[in-house]
Amino acid sequence: MRAALILMALAVATPAAAGPWIDDKGRSTEMVFPGASPLVLAANGHSVTDGVAAFDRLCLKTGFERAALEPAVSASGWGFAYRAEMMPFKPPVDIGGWNSPDATLRMANGIFFNRKPQCNLTFLPADGADMAAVQAALTALLGAAPDNAAKQFDKKGKPKEYYSPEWTLTGSNGVLLKVFALPAVYNTGAFQLAVLKN
Repeated sequence: MRAALILMALAVATPAAAGPWIDDKGRSTEMVFPGASPLVLAANGHSVTDGVAAFDRLCLKTGFERAALEPAVSASGWGFAYRAEMMPFKPPVDIGGWNSPDATLRMANGIFFNRKPQCNLTFLPADGADMAAVQAALTALLGAAPDNAAKQFDKKGKPKEYYSPEWTLTGSNGVLLKVFALPAVYNTGAFQLAVLKN
């Protein structure tokens, strides 16, 4: 699994993992630090198609701009509420995002561990879907097969266990975007959809 972990080793308190981000290589990145609130998702009636449509509205169509994201979050119907998550730096750094029962959303136009603008939606589909279903829905949305589609099967034609599809898109202003679909690190059955501005 493509995952990175950032651990703040501070005394006394027991660390917990906060909400997921991605690093500059598109790997799922969890922040672990004392006082973090563990993210626990529960299915809430949304399908893979619903999740991909939400990713499109909230991440692909908001241009990494919080001013565009906030009204889209309010109108999404997913029941998102913002939760601050303060990294214990001097001064503290908020790495929080919007959470709902079955999803969490993160956006940053540059953050301390990844200066590239990113937006990602992690959600737990109610229909127990697999990565093949996620890939099919994203392929339909983006109009192209993943860049690495040829790597999803082994020599015997069996799906590779740790395969995660990736796409390269050209944004409206000519900027290259990378889209990733990843299995969620701490929520079994959930998926993280992310877009990174190159």
